[in-house]
Amino acid sequence: MISIVIPLMPVEPYDRVVKECVESIQKNQIEKEIIIVQQQVEKYILKNKLLNSGFNSSKGEYVFFCDADMLMNDYTIGRMKEKLDSGYDVVFPKFYSDVYDDYKIADGAPCFKREVMLKHGPLNEGLKGISWVT
Repeated sequence: MISIVIPLMPVEPYDRVVKECVESIQKNQIEKEIIIVQQQVEKYILKNKLLNSGFNSSKGEYVFFCDADMLMNDYTIGRMKEKLDSGYDVVFPKFYSDVYDDYKIADGAPCFKREVMLKHGPLNEGLKGISWVT
């Protein structure tokens, strides 16, 4: 099983696109669980704290940190799992975010074997991202 962790900051554009993200994930015919972890709007976004929380709640052999603005086709998750099954420890797919009308953002998020994070430890929760509301 693959656990898909979606960190959600309830600000534009993420709050309006997460439903489409989840729908695109559900189209993938593979055993999965979807975990959405949410942070209330503060001065800083603590994304690593959200990802660690989602990881700790997950049960899958593989974990995919998926941003709320990522949309994928029907086979993306299965293809990542195939690569991990073939011996890779981490797969880092590239996506193009289309949440803004006038440009696309190149984006990506790691999909990895659970044992990798257990071996190396949690993400640094002290890192702060810039919030949309600062």
